[in-house]
Amino acid sequence: MIRDKLADLLHFLAGIVSGHSVQVEKDVTQILRQANKRYSDSEKEAKRRAKLGLLFENAPSRWQSCYYMRQAYRVLPADNPVQNHWRGGSPRHAGARCPLCGKPLLLFWDIDCQDPRFGQESPELFSGLERLPLYYCCRHPEPTAYRIVSTDRIQPIRPDPVTCEESPFQDYPDEFEKRPISLDPIPREIENLLMIANHFYFLWLNDEERERIREYLGEKEGRPFSIHLSQFGGVPGTLQGHSGVTCPNTTCDTHKMGHPLARNEREFAMKELAVIDMDAGFEMKTNCAQIVFHICWKCQTIHAGYQCD
Repeated sequence: MIRDKLADLLHFLAGIVSGHSVQVEKDVTQILRQANKRYSDSEKEAKRRAKLGLLFENAPSRWQSCYYMRQAYRVLPADNPVQNHWRGGSPRHAGARCPLCGKPLLLFWDIDCQDPRFGQESPELFSGLERLPLYYCCRHPEPTAYRIVSTDRIQPIRPDPVTCEESPFQDYPDEFEKRPISLDPIPREIENLLMIANHFYFLWLNDEERERIREYLGEKEGRPFSIHLSQFGGVPGTLQGHSGVTCPNTTCDTHKMGHPLARNEREFAMKELAVIDMDAGFEMKTNCAQIVFHICWKCQTIHAGYQCD
């Protein structure tokens, strides 16, 4: 019914476009042909999924949030490697090369997935992973994506090209100096204030609340207020808001769940995991950009892209 009405409308519009009716008629026919094919293919796929029990499958309740972990951690330099979390160093995995430029990916953080705090939150976090490497290529504006195949191998996924942007990062080395880092839990009171400040700006906070955040971040009194907080887990503060990212791994099971035309894409999207901001202290110019990392809750593929203010 809806497709028939759409067809009638398009044909009507085609008939009133003076001097271009023939070409418009061809374009309309092509559009309708593509729409009908997509609808037909989707119905066939829906029937196939129904036979496999996937048509009405939803993401588990644990993964229906936009975020991967409930607890937020502030990432800080450490005097010793007691937590076994690291920043920088040489790439630890075979295959850690950018599929666009062919050069080694930069290892930003190397997280110990056996941290007992993760298991206390949920045994499903980082299931099957010993360590979580967060790689990114600073040489071009396209995102970096890869599957963690094993403890010593990743499989990069080639991104779609971006033609109207440039990378904001400059003067980065071939690899960052390897140093220990610590994941310090962010108090819930502070996290709540940060979420308000990030979403609604500081006018929504009173003087006492602004001072509380200033003290936590170590901001100097009287300095213009801006948040630069590198964070792992929780609700990361992102410069351009929170947008859904579809898992770039085409073999991921999330692409096969639900009705092809009627499923909740947000539910099956990747989850926000971490943000690396100016305070992380990496040896490069960031031009006020940050790197936002997402993780797929199903196949644990990683997606990293930059955001600018």
